[in-house]
Amino acid sequence: MSVFKRNGIGNYYIQFNHNGKTYCKSSKTSNKRTAERMERDWRDEIHRIEELGERPRITLKDALNGYVQSKANTGSSVYAKNNLPAIESKMDTSVFIDELRDWDLNKFKSSREADGMAPQTIKHNLQAIRSAIAWAKDHGYQIKPLTFPKLSLISTGYVTCHTMKKLVYWPI
Repeated sequence: MSVFKRNGIGNYYIQFNHNGKTYCKSSKTSNKRTAERMERDWRDEIHRIEELGERPRITLKDALNGYVQSKANTGSSVYAKNNLPAIESKMDTSVFIDELRDWDLNKFKSSREADGMAPQTIKHNLQAIRSAIAWAKDHGYQIKPLTFPKLSLISTGYVTCHTMKKLVYWPI
């Protein structure tokens, strides 16, 4: 056990090696027994993650908030924040991400369509959920692959001559 005080004063620090990597952090306590228990717990957690492949779990709400915080002070921070109320009102965000099912996403899509939301708005909501899940994956949380529902978006591109002929063709 490597629990010590730096310069013999203040809080205890925890330091140990695991698979050639050194781990070090403050226990934020001046009680040695508490610091030793924290070290055992931290070692067990690292062993579960690295050796057994277990990952910590996170709720959708926490993942969404983590994603929004990661976008703070960027150009897309407003976009990230604006999607939260819609997602939280139409979806149970207290579920763990690894418990989300494709059905939950389809239900969210149907609910937003029933509210009269445009397909592009729903697409942005689903993209925020997708980005939150990607954020959770990047931060080492347990996730499962999901299939997001498809949306039929109306093209707002230019009308070509060929398309125009199809649109205005009236048989005589």
